[in-house]
Amino acid sequence: MPDTPSITIQVDPFRLWLELQLKLQQTVFTDPRTYSEDPEARATFVLWNAFAACDEIHEAMQEIGWKPWATSRHLNDAAFISEIVDALHFIGNMVLAAAEHLDETPEELAAKMWAAYQNKAAKNIQRQLEGYDGASDKCPICHRELQVVSTDSGIRELFCPDHGRIEI
Repeated sequence: MPDTPSITIQVDPFRLWLELQLKLQQTVFTDPRTYSEDPEARATFVLWNAFAACDEIHEAMQEIGWKPWATSRHLNDAAFISEIVDALHFIGNMVLAAAEHLDETPEELAAKMWAAYQNKAAKNIQRQLEGYDGASDKCPICHRELQVVSTDSGIRELFCPDHGRIEI
């Protein structure tokens, strides 16, 4: 029997997730991308979705024994996952509301999100390999992350978007 060639199907879970979330919103509620036309309405929409996502995460935490002062280390896995999925609905709404215009597709948003995720993961790996402590790369005034800026002469300086060049 001859070898059968294999077929590789590439699935983009971010795209599928956002497409399904958009379909849900368009069918039952409102397309979150419509808020790109009204910055005030978008801010309100994102705010209440953020609070709803946080609430769902709090509900998920009730399904796992996490308290250091308690002895239970239970995990109600089905209920935990269900609450996390609820949170993802609200996070999906926030991502869709971040569309720059109504014709920005879930595929385009997912591509942006995936690229940002990969960049952040690489940065986090590099930080850990370099002994990241979560404090030494922060502005001593506002505690925001400092940016490394190279000058024309090749000198690398630390820069805070709010406070300018920082000496450490």
